[in-house]
Amino acid sequence: MTIENILIYLFASTILFLIIFFNARIRKNNKNYKSIIFNLEKKNLIQIENQRVLDSINLLFENNNDPRQNLCNSIRIASDSNTVILSEMNTQNGSFQVTNFSSSSSIDISNFSPEYDEDKTLAIITGIEGTSKVLDYDQNKIFPGWFDEFDYKQIISIPIIKGFQTYGCIYIFFSEKNEGKILEKKLNHSNIITKIFQNLFKENNQVPDEKKAPEEIVAKNNVIPIIYDDNLQTIRFENSEISLSNSEYLILKNLIGKNGELLPYEDIEKILWPNNDGVNKSAMRLHIHRLREKTNTITNHIDFIKTVRGKGIFIDSSLF
Repeated sequence: MTIENILIYLFASTILFLIIFFNARIRKNNKNYKSIIFNLEKKNLIQIENQRVLDSINLLFENNNDPRQNLCNSIRIASDSNTVILSEMNTQNGSFQVTNFSSSSSIDISNFSPEYDEDKTLAIITGIEGTSKVLDYDQNKIFPGWFDEFDYKQIISIPIIKGFQTYGCIYIFFSEKNEGKILEKKLNHSNIITKIFQNLFKENNQVPDEKKAPEEIVAKNNVIPIIYDDNLQTIRFENSEISLSNSEYLILKNLIGKNGELLPYEDIEKILWPNNDGVNKSAMRLHIHRLREKTNTITNHIDFIKTVRGKGIFIDSSLF
């Protein structure tokens, strides 16, 4: 056998191996998403209506892209929209920051400001309520400022939930206003893609690398006998458990971290408004008040969060 024949044989063998390998990957992906779709349809959570939706679902399983980017591309096809934006929630301060987009026009998301808990803008409201919303252009009082970058008549916002925690918010921009069955169909198609994306998290038991966190972060501490869960943002005392808002949870976690020492009001302001944007002292004091009410509820009124007038708060561990 000549060297030329050997090279041809090796080349053909390599091509055959690649074909077999990629076919196996495709079959695995198809089996994966078909299994997810079947389970969702069986539970009557989704109903696949047409080929356009199936095509958009296929995009979710593209291996060469960030899954979040696949989500944006998929929803833009399913909803036949101009632009789709993914804004992820920062579990440390409750803000939402744009991370990915899919659009028919060029967009620079690097200058898009975060939406903070105190802003009560659309992502915050959608995340808190956990329901999709359809809004027209003239309802812009709750829109973040960077919405002005787009030419749109209508927007859909959809929360993305992982377990019991908000992961992010999807914004879908339309250049024309949709009504009736057309609007209903586009909303339904977008919800289908979002539900499948959420179930991909459950199937793979993971989120994108830069968003990854332990599945359950339950911590005990040496200050007070309270167990707190970073993932669900709950606290537990003996047999009682209660959920906290993002702001309340951040205050308590940092308060515990002070080991009984004073947590100054200035530090709390930096925790809640890390960019010093929109600092609201009245809102801060309201968060502290609500936190004290909730901790008193589960500890049978052990008022362990104490105030030093004009300076800050601390934990009185001697009460336990």
